[in-house]
Amino acid sequence: MRDHDTSSGPRHGRRPLLPGLALVLVLALLAPAPLAADETGAGSCGGHDLLAVMATEKPELHAKVMAEAAGVANQDAVFWRVERDGLAPSWLLGTIHIGDPRVTDLAPETRAGLDEARIVAIEIGDASPAAVNATLAKHRELLLMPGGHTLADWLSSDEIATLKERLQPRGLPPEAIERLHPWLLNVSLALSPCRMALLAKGGKGVDLVVADIARKAGKPVVGLETIEEQLQKVASVPLEFQIANLQIAARLPDNSDDMMETLINLYVGRRLGAVLPMSKAVAGGGPLAETVVEGYQRIVIDDRNLTMRDRALPLIEKGGAFIAVGSAHLIGEKGLVALLREAGYKVTPLN
Repeated sequence: MRDHDTSSGPRHGRRPLLPGLALVLVLALLAPAPLAADETGAGSCGGHDLLAVMATEKPELHAKVMAEAAGVANQDAVFWRVERDGLAPSWLLGTIHIGDPRVTDLAPETRAGLDEARIVAIEIGDASPAAVNATLAKHRELLLMPGGHTLADWLSSDEIATLKERLQPRGLPPEAIERLHPWLLNVSLALSPCRMALLAKGGKGVDLVVADIARKAGKPVVGLETIEEQLQKVASVPLEFQIANLQIAARLPDNSDDMMETLINLYVGRRLGAVLPMSKAVAGGGPLAETVVEGYQRIVIDDRNLTMRDRALPLIEKGGAFIAVGSAHLIGEKGLVALLREAGYKVTPLN
């Protein structure tokens, strides 16, 4: 049965590179035994920097990616001060949902802002396993293929076999893979078995590190979204885009550790504007890749930026708010830095 066949639709896409916090938490619950993790849940999974390899092997493509990246607004900092006359300053931190000492060891400027803040807001306020499980129990439709379909309705047997081979070490049972919602499969493929093992061991990305510091200092921690809202937004991406992501994943080698290593280097090097053009290049480029990437960008990033802005503003208007969300939500003309400036605030890069 292929009544929703995407053979004439988008055939190139990217795996989500900066999965939302709720998505990471879902995968942490599904992760296999943490054989690759150390006792603290921190560590490195290796991988190669794809942009560095591209610079050597495909210099023209690398130059194109970096030229596109250079045009992205507000991409050269992850920590910003937010000010307006008559108010105590607030702060905006772009995070990365990866537990690695290179990103979780907060810069002195970031720690100073966090120490001075009166309240902290992250993407998901209650990120406990109990909260995630309660949401999944209430909305099981978010986990299963819509309409009773299976992957066989869209993918070939070879594609399904490849995906099962890659997903089983990530903790997803082969007998369930064909019925799981494509968003869950795509995000699972974005995190390697090693990264999922670190999550299962308790490894925390920047947002959760910030939240822990705040709570230990007695500061309130609130969420700008609910787990349900974030999962529903990702599941709402057009199904043809989600299927296209699975198809390209089945055709390419598993480079999830390379992707994560590249992301860490872009974050540390403050070159956030390279994430999307690099994604398109790795996916094969062309107009179809553009269509899929832009679809994800609009639904998963741009639409949520508006919600985050609307919920952050009342906190910022009281002064002393520390807002920490995925760094993809800060950059570009529709990012939070630009949106807060449009709202009348002075937003200054600190690091």
